[in-house]
Amino acid sequence: MRLFKMMASTAIAVSTSGRMAQAISLDLSSPDSIKSAAKTIAFDMMSYYSGNTTGNIPGNLAGPYYWWEAGAMFGAMIDYYYYTGDPTYVDVTSQALLFQVGPNNDYMTPNQTKTEGNDDQGFWGLAAMSATEWADKTWDWMTAVGLLDSSYYVYDGTDLTINCSNVNYLQWTYNAGSFLLGAANMYNFTNGSAKWEERVSGLVKGLDVFFPKDNIMQEVACENNGKCDVDQHSFKAYLARWMAATTKMAPFTSGAIMAKLAPSAQAAAQQCSGGDSGRACGLRWQDSTVWDGSSGVGQEMAALEVIQSNLIAQSKGPVTNTTGGTSKGNYAAGTSTGSQNRLPASYYRGGTSRAIIFREEHLPKDRAAWSPIFCGAIGSPDPNGRQLDGLGGGISSLSKVCVVGPSTHPDADVDYTFAAIGVKKLDVDYSSNCGNMTSAIGPFAVDSGLIERKDGKVTVRIRNTNTGKIIHSTFPVVDGEAASNGDFAIDGVAGTAAKIELSFVNPAGSKTGKLLPTGNVTDTFEEVKATCIDVGNPCVFIQAEDLGIDGTILPDEVDAHPTLHKTLESIRRKGAVAMGICKDEDSTPDSIPKLAMVSRRTSHKLLSGEVIQGNTVDLVVRALSVGQPHRAVPITVALAIAAAANIEGSTVHANASSERAVPDGITIGHSSGKIMVGAKFDGKGSLTHATVFRTARRLMDGLVYWK
Repeated sequence: MRLFKMMASTAIAVSTSGRMAQAISLDLSSPDSIKSAAKTIAFDMMSYYSGNTTGNIPGNLAGPYYWWEAGAMFGAMIDYYYYTGDPTYVDVTSQALLFQVGPNNDYMTPNQTKTEGNDDQGFWGLAAMSATEWADKTWDWMTAVGLLDSSYYVYDGTDLTINCSNVNYLQWTYNAGSFLLGAANMYNFTNGSAKWEERVSGLVKGLDVFFPKDNIMQEVACENNGKCDVDQHSFKAYLARWMAATTKMAPFTSGAIMAKLAPSAQAAAQQCSGGDSGRACGLRWQDSTVWDGSSGVGQEMAALEVIQSNLIAQSKGPVTNTTGGTSKGNYAAGTSTGSQNRLPASYYRGGTSRAIIFREEHLPKDRAAWSPIFCGAIGSPDPNGRQLDGLGGGISSLSKVCVVGPSTHPDADVDYTFAAIGVKKLDVDYSSNCGNMTSAIGPFAVDSGLIERKDGKVTVRIRNTNTGKIIHSTFPVVDGEAASNGDFAIDGVAGTAAKIELSFVNPAGSKTGKLLPTGNVTDTFEEVKATCIDVGNPCVFIQAEDLGIDGTILPDEVDAHPTLHKTLESIRRKGAVAMGICKDEDSTPDSIPKLAMVSRRTSHKLLSGEVIQGNTVDLVVRALSVGQPHRAVPITVALAIAAAANIEGSTVHANASSERAVPDGITIGHSSGKIMVGAKFDGKGSLTHATVFRTARRLMDGLVYWK
């Protein structure tokens, strides 16, 4: 949020008002009518929020909304409960506030600290508490520099670098509202002192600038010129919220304030008449008979607050712990203290990846509560990219969580959910499967007792919930445990272990339902030819030579290249939109589609320093996963390569050797060595089974701790 950084206020959060409308009926003389209108708008506003759904971050709004506005929105929902008593949104609001409070209870959550300003933090704090912490010194300074004038107009800001000598004379509703409630708190705190009464009265009078006609609120700095941005669409919500709260702290203001909130509420309700629902709320309340064509969280929030604040007279005033309040403060908030959380967990290597594995029964039933557990256990986010405070390893292949439980699917023994955890940023992504960690799920199911422990060769049928696909995992069991010792080796992992066969059943269309989601064998993005294919996971395959890149480039060289990352990410995002994975490039998931560069086989150096001979592979692949160059190849990418190699005209087919290194499959060269994918196709050329061989091993069982 780019608001002026001088929130000299303190205030709290209580709220707003209403009137009869075309789409939302409102009778201000009826509390039930006001509550009904508020309920409708609250529902519409919360429809923009998906942080309580699996795979999303509690407390965050999707773009274009900044973090601070989510805090303001949940402040409005606290007001909604305060005014109406409707508990519908109590749990989701509590979850958001507690998730975003941060590890030190200071609303300095790690996923926002790089961009967070004091005012951003303030809106989350205002949603969670009420305070009176500014007084004469602040007031005197504001008037001295000209941010508050003799007409009690509150201006937007000034510049410390020039000693506050120039004032930005824009007037925004939320600035005036924060000063008004701050002054009202001081009036109340000083038992109605004449000085603060005069200041409150002056600020109420100064609000006239925002009610230029018929006492209907207007964002005068931008409404008339049509230049209100996303932030500014919500500002009227805060003025309405704080005007209503002021009537409780300074009751003598009630008449003047309600004379403004009532007509504004009626006009706002009439403006809620647009969009597909016929009740989307616009911003220009003074033109209440015609919807202004705008909609969004800010517009809904402003209408909600101004309507529900007309219930303020019948609502209880604020209390303290000595006047009836039941909540208790925490003197340690803002500091690191308290015991750690813990859960039973296992730690497994699967192929060339590692992950924490939880049994589903040990996790909260509400999947929206999983994200903070996963991030805390892995040690994310870590701006240093090392995850030293958790079990992650600082790269995408070591920053993973799996959840396993019994399956109700007739073709599966266990269900398996995969989560890719961001390393440097707070991100829990459920949009894809991890083929490497799939190799650990069968052994975990045996070791943890989810299926019967029989010695000999065992097949566990796994349903991956991310894709809905079935995978058969076959491996030896010795003494009731998945065998760890064996003579099978995979490139990228030292030593040998027991062989695990993974057979992916009908792996095409894992997310999009189509083998070729765009309907084309090749598409063009950034003037580069690409094959978009969905097998195991959606993938975009391009030819390294089309980028002027040596196809045997190693991961560190990819990272060091000045422009390659940016180009590859742009192609990946454009591919995501073309495949129908997302509506626009900005909403592209981090984990899908996968992207890989392909090139013809040639002898080249590996990460180990060894040289792999070109005639031992069919083509060379360099893959990216979650924004990082993969040090081998994701198994799902290998599956998609095998399928694409069978599609004439694809970028993969053009680079794959016609003389296979191993019959009945394709051998893929990667940065750590090679992997062979066995592929079976039906008479129509569709991939029916894809088989890879991996190893896996239990590394730890016990309790995992997180803060």
